Amino acid sequence: LRAYLRFARQTKDETGKNMFIILASDEVDHVSILEKQLESHLEGGPWVKVETKDSDIQKILPRIREKAPKTEGKSGLHQVDALRMALDFEKRSMDFYTGQAGLTQDPVAKELFQKLARMEEAHYEIIQAELDSIGRTGFWFNVPEFSLELEG
Repeated sequence: LRAYLRFARQTKDETGKNMFIILASDEVDHVSILEKQLESHLEGGPWVKVETKDSDIQKILPRIREKAPKTEGKSGLHQVDALRMALDFEKRSMDFYTGQAGLTQDPVAKELFQKLARMEEAHYEIIQAELDSIGRTGFWFNVPEFSLELEG
């Protein structure tokens, strides 16, 4: 959360800045979900079924995937470094939640960890898309934007 807010303050590109703010907001939601579980466990209670809704990133991701042509990010080196660190954060979070889902036998806990892993996966995809846009890799959400082969 703090890293994403720091990245937002330091990023000059408005699209990147907004993305980091949304990521920070989602992390606040994750903390709230996990605090409810901790509170229940500290009181000797079971896993609490928490109603979660799709994050803003999960909601816009399908629309962004369909968007053509892709947007071109303008960034300095700092934003690229921040995005790479953010990718690492999200990958580690995905792996952690997926691992926890595999360790628990409690269906409520399993569902919660799987949902958190999917949220982190959506974060990972949007960050990778921003990196691809900045780097002009020719990919947008892992889909080539053009083919070097001639169609005939």
